[in-house]
Amino acid sequence: MRSGSYCKPKSLLLLSTIVFCFFAGHVYYISLVQRVHFVPREVNTNIEKIPDPDRDKEEKIASQIRQIFKGIEDGKPLLKLYKKEGIDYGNLNEPDTRVLSESRGLGGQPPPINGPDFRQKTIGFPTSNAPIFVGDMAKSWRVADILILPQRVIKAIGVKNPVNDGCYRPKEPRNKWKMITLIKSWVINVENRQALRETWTSVKQLDEVQLDAVFLVARAPTPELQEALEAENNRFGDILQVDVPEAVEHFTERTVAGMRWVVDNFESTAVYNSCDDNIMASIDLLTQALNKAVSEARTLLGRTCKLSDIFPILCVYSFREADPVPREADNPWSIDKEQYPPDVLPGHCQGGFYSTSVATVKLLADEAVKTRLSHLDAVWITGILRQKLGADYRSVRAAPAVSTAGDYSIFFAEEIPQMLRKEWGRIVSKSKILQSITTR
Repeated sequence: MRSGSYCKPKSLLLLSTIVFCFFAGHVYYISLVQRVHFVPREVNTNIEKIPDPDRDKEEKIASQIRQIFKGIEDGKPLLKLYKKEGIDYGNLNEPDTRVLSESRGLGGQPPPINGPDFRQKTIGFPTSNAPIFVGDMAKSWRVADILILPQRVIKAIGVKNPVNDGCYRPKEPRNKWKMITLIKSWVINVENRQALRETWTSVKQLDEVQLDAVFLVARAPTPELQEALEAENNRFGDILQVDVPEAVEHFTERTVAGMRWVVDNFESTAVYNSCDDNIMASIDLLTQALNKAVSEARTLLGRTCKLSDIFPILCVYSFREADPVPREADNPWSIDKEQYPPDVLPGHCQGGFYSTSVATVKLLADEAVKTRLSHLDAVWITGILRQKLGADYRSVRAAPAVSTAGDYSIFFAEEIPQMLRKEWGRIVSKSKILQSITTR
């Protein structure tokens, strides 16, 4: 009995020790897991808070975003806001690489940007990195009023109240269509206009295609020039004058006013050309090329169309795939980096001569009034505005090639009236079609 009585307390002591060790080990294990694997536990608010670098970084980014949006609402330039917040904006200068490039257009133009790996880069939507031009303005700007109308041209090929929803619906037969050319001219360039009237714009019919041209001018700088301009239009009926100052910085505003007038006075299936008054067009070759584009255009089966269905912008003078942005202080065509941060311009037509349909012109003109203007006339319309509209890289390209050799257009910088007449004589001498027209 004494031996049994002795063993019982000993057994209880051993059992108690085992239970204590088990619970002590379990508590230690839970504590270890909480520290290493971040198992949730009650927080002792009396303990000093441990800094969380990730949380601090997130709060900093959120604060930067709030400050940038506030600055944009206050009208501050985006790049200055980036600099103030210490944000690296170097990636804004890189071209997007989503869209493959196509041909380089007529005339065998060299690659616009050189570099060891630029040819491997593809150009898509650099305008997406130009916030000033991407977003709609809070208030649309007003298109300039018309001061002088080209009544003869309106009577010849214009229509009243044309229906135009931006969709290109070619009529049958496809070889029967109209073409209106808007020739941008300075008020004082009377001799240039007269040389053009005597040369390629004198052709009013090629096969089944009706053609005509209008000279787009701005406000005359003096009463005497205005009086002379009105007399010129009374004689020829081919001048469209819009109420904008005659200056480089207003060129785009002048062009948009001309585009709006075209939309309001010509059917949507007509072909629209934009060119300068120092350009000679091989009108027979150009008409062949545009006839090819019209015949290859999609036939819309439904009432609506997609942006991929629009008639493309065809670069007649030169298609520029990815030109570097001009930044020189003494260059009238340069653009400030704060206005346009990317170092690459979007695919566009050089302003000498480009074509599209009046349906596409409506889409561009409607988008134009919601977009901040730029003096880079053709770049803004055929590149920046086109991309803002949502049209992809296929919507601008070189005019289609034809079997007959020759340039569609030629630019002259000196002795313009004389060179226009001389070049026209050479073109006619090589074209039986033009010979038959000009000798009538």
